[in-house]
Amino acid sequence: MDVYEIQLEGKVLEIGGGSRPLFHPNMDAQNLPTVDIVHDLEKFPYPFSDEEFDGILGMYIIEHISWRKVKQFIRELYRLLKPGGKVILLTANLLEQCRRIMHYGVNESTVEMLFGSQEFEPSHLGCHKCGFSPAYAEDLFKEAGFKVRIIAPMPDVYYKDIPLYPACKTDMIIEGMKYENKES
Repeated sequence: MDVYEIQLEGKVLEIGGGSRPLFHPNMDAQNLPTVDIVHDLEKFPYPFSDEEFDGILGMYIIEHISWRKVKQFIRELYRLLKPGGKVILLTANLLEQCRRIMHYGVNESTVEMLFGSQEFEPSHLGCHKCGFSPAYAEDLFKEAGFKVRIIAPMPDVYYKDIPLYPACKTDMIIEGMKYENKES
């Protein structure tokens, strides 16, 4: 797979879209003009009804959720999706990051890759609080009830033929589909 096209339709929630959301509503912890709903992403439940969205997008946000709360975060995404709905999350692949550190050593580049840019205010918003391998992500999403597809390494990512992110061996895409019904 050389290219991954973000394909979400209907009512889509973007989580952590910050200053460059693709979809609205955009819910983020930062109070910016482009953020529709300012909400601490580690406070559950989110201010939406059950099964309100056809899709959810989170680009580089799940790694900013505490590892102690990530299961609850994933269950919350599941709650918000309509049956047949899809969540797409771009995130770091901690396993590949560790391999890169083992190969290149610890330096400014590998430290930022592992701990995040820490460029946001308040400063804790830019810190990575958890990490995933493809297998661990798949286990967590299946446990929450999702049918899961992990795409690793991450190919070039596009939305409506617009390039968003270049291919990255240390990143991955998590696609989760909420089953139409329990027998699926």
